[in-house]
Amino acid sequence: MQIDTFYIVDFDRCLGDVDGLFELLKNVTNDLYGIKSDELQYARDIAESAGSSFNALGHITQVVDGLDIDVFKKVYIEKAKGVSDAILEHGATEFIKYLESNNKSFCIISYGDNDWQKLKIDACGLGYIKSFIVSSPNKSQYIRPWYDSKKDGFQIPSSLFNDNISRFTDDVVLIDDKMEAFNDLPDKVRGYYIDINYSNMSNNIAVHPRVKTVKRIDEIISLELGK
Repeated sequence: MQIDTFYIVDFDRCLGDVDGLFELLKNVTNDLYGIKSDELQYARDIAESAGSSFNALGHITQVVDGLDIDVFKKVYIEKAKGVSDAILEHGATEFIKYLESNNKSFCIISYGDNDWQKLKIDACGLGYIKSFIVSSPNKSQYIRPWYDSKKDGFQIPSSLFNDNISRFTDDVVLIDDKMEAFNDLPDKVRGYYIDINYSNMSNNIAVHPRVKTVKRIDEIISLELGK
């Protein structure tokens, strides 16, 4: 089965608002376990200063004796319903609607701890979208094995489709907020670098010849329509 394009969309800072999701985390852990927000902030700062993704569930498991992780997840998702505007990036809803209304095939990719990343995706109401969690911010390496040299295109894994049927495409698009995601970008793959600190100067940054820089994800809509 062939499709025209397959979009691989990073989660943190592309679809999910990392700071909004972290504020929600602070509120829930304080309400349930009395954990002070500055304790969580310190743990996050340490992880990110080391170049790692903060594993909130792992940290909470360490500091809360007898943690019922299912209760925590349930409360987190429930409280997220009241702050949806604060935990989704601007333009995320519009971009997802564009993909869905135009029958575009896509998935979410996210770097970090599997359970924590999945929980954030669910909290944002995007759990129905196929996703996969990876252990490195260099997303290009996960696309490369999909390349079929005989067909000169990409065989997208069946696990990324609801009907569990693999698709073939000549056009793969990677969307991410980290430059390193595009390191060694496979031939024929193009992308969009979301620069959250966008300026006229940053638009001239040479991320990769096949990667365009935008400020927010919904700007991709007009660029895709005009390509």
